[in-house]
Amino acid sequence: MDRRWLRVGGWALIWAVGCALWWWSGEPTATASSNNWTIPPVRPQLTNPRFECADGYTAGVNPTGEETLIPNGWTAVYALGSPRLLSVRLSILHTCGTSDEGRWIERAFGGGYDSLTVRSQDLERLPEPGKPFDVLLYHQVPATIGGAYSLSAWMSSKCGNDNPVDCPDGNYIAKAIGIDPYGGTDHNSPAIVWVENRGNLGWKNLYTSVTALADTITVFARMTSPFQFHGNLGFMDEFSLVRAPLSAMKALPGTVEGGREIMLNWEGQQSADVVEIGGTYELLFDVQARPLPSGEWRDLLIGATDPMSMTFQAPCVDSSYEFRVRARAEQPPAPPEGIAPNHRYPGVWSKPQVVTFTAPVVAPITPTLPITVTQGMTPSLYLPMAGSNKRC
Repeated sequence: MDRRWLRVGGWALIWAVGCALWWWSGEPTATASSNNWTIPPVRPQLTNPRFECADGYTAGVNPTGEETLIPNGWTAVYALGSPRLLSVRLSILHTCGTSDEGRWIERAFGGGYDSLTVRSQDLERLPEPGKPFDVLLYHQVPATIGGAYSLSAWMSSKCGNDNPVDCPDGNYIAKAIGIDPYGGTDHNSPAIVWVENRGNLGWKNLYTSVTALADTITVFARMTSPFQFHGNLGFMDEFSLVRAPLSAMKALPGTVEGGREIMLNWEGQQSADVVEIGGTYELLFDVQARPLPSGEWRDLLIGATDPMSMTFQAPCVDSSYEFRVRARAEQPPAPPEGIAPNHRYPGVWSKPQVVTFTAPVVAPITPTLPITVTQGMTPSLYLPMAGSNKRC
């Protein structure tokens, strides 16, 4: 056989094997824009995110041996005390269903027929009712590394009686949700991005977002009652995890010479999951800036839609600022009526860009000497204007 054909065949074999290895070892397909957004190929899936008894609860016990019911797919962690976690519908009606029977049962507005209740130990039992507690649920979810995810949920808490309200001043029950971008299950991890609400009575919407740093992320739900008081309890309902809306600040110059003004431009993209939900969701943008080296972030724009640009003027030259933008999906106040429950989905902040504002460069003045002055005239020397750019 001609050796030239052997060489050609060998190279073809190497090429074929290389393509096969690339195809086999590659990550799930993700779509990237000009901003190198990593868009996960599928929507993240939570098991029983609405805490409906129809979708399943698993029986268990708390640290004192009392019966509990935990939503399928979720794991309970008792960090303090011994609260009871139960399906509201099953604990009150002792039956599950989707009829209108028991529609008075506490749950988020627009929710289904059930929610999860967290009851303090010895809820109304003397001599020490409503013992302190700290309890969590977590749920691990497959993710795409570099993908942005947004979590929204509804929670409510009640300290004491609400008719009349007798909760002591300073007492609260903290409600929190969080996401671990590394997919861990340790609720003390500093990597978890938490958001918290301490309001008493009424349903509160909590929302947060992260960029996945592993092929699994972990969603946390937490309720903490640090004060002993009768009737301390809470409710969790309507968890919604989606691919987050996206945003990016368009490229900025590293330096603005001889001026204090710059045009900021950004772009964004609505989450396909939010579009699928329907309702009246809008894509909104928040823009922030902060002075370096250690200034705090300050809002420049909140809830911007169009145009997607603005002018920023630095208060002084010889200074540096960072700029960032974040997209979020929200429904405006009715009318028209949006879809319920009214979730809010924040994106993640874009990577900050640094711009330095410098003073104009003024050429040194070298007068020509000697200066000839006609008798009887007063000599005048005109200098170029250095500008009105003050230094910090």
